[in-house]
Amino acid sequence: VKPYVHLRGSGPNATVILSTRSQASIGPDSATMQLENNARISDLTVRNEGVSATFAIALYASDPTGRAAVIDNVVAEANGTGGVGHYAIYLNDAEPTIRHSVLRASGANSGTPVNAALGAVNIEGGFPQSLIENSHFEGKGSNSGYGFHLSSAAPTVRYSYIWGDFRGIAALAAGVTQVQNSHLQEGGFSDGALFETTGSGTVMVATSGVFYINKFTGTGNLVCIHAYKANYTAATNGTTAATACN
Repeated sequence: VKPYVHLRGSGPNATVILSTRSQASIGPDSATMQLENNARISDLTVRNEGVSATFAIALYASDPTGRAAVIDNVVAEANGTGGVGHYAIYLNDAEPTIRHSVLRASGANSGTPVNAALGAVNIEGGFPQSLIENSHFEGKGSNSGYGFHLSSAAPTVRYSYIWGDFRGIAALAAGVTQVQNSHLQEGGFSDGALFETTGSGTVMVATSGVFYINKFTGTGNLVCIHAYKANYTAATNGTTAATACN
């Protein structure tokens, strides 16, 4: 979708843009749709059912796509069977605004698979800081499902639902992810965890539900304030992975 173009459908699941594109590397050629800076999509479904190669992506964006690029009332799904990485949206140094949308990933099952509703990576420049509001993220797979799979990225999330069977949020290497007034949940599998952070990666959670069997893995940081657990009792305020969200 080119800059300053608004692609608007008749509603999610009424207007469906579908591909089976997949490639051996992550990029626009493995995606159903690429979103450029200042573009806008709304009221439609974007789906990738690719199975033949390594990576399959529904929505892809790269630098310099910023918050002026808007995804609104969109269903994005990567749900083919096979391959290593399926992403409902993959942001390569990009930081669009996502609102009122549903993003789901499933089906990757080869090697060390990743099924991530949101994947984001920083290659150069500052950490990409997407803005996410009133949206639903779901990554399926007991050893592969991620709500967010981030590498040196720093999204801001408000009023949203983040589910990962394996990891709710993985914030790797660096970057500060901020989550406010949202629901975060992991699948309860033996190797799962709601949060994984490494390096200087940090997840900050405020006034949100943290529903987990296993809370945390990794070497990075976790901060919680005014969070609550599955039984709607208060979780602990804390500024370290050991003390936060207990």
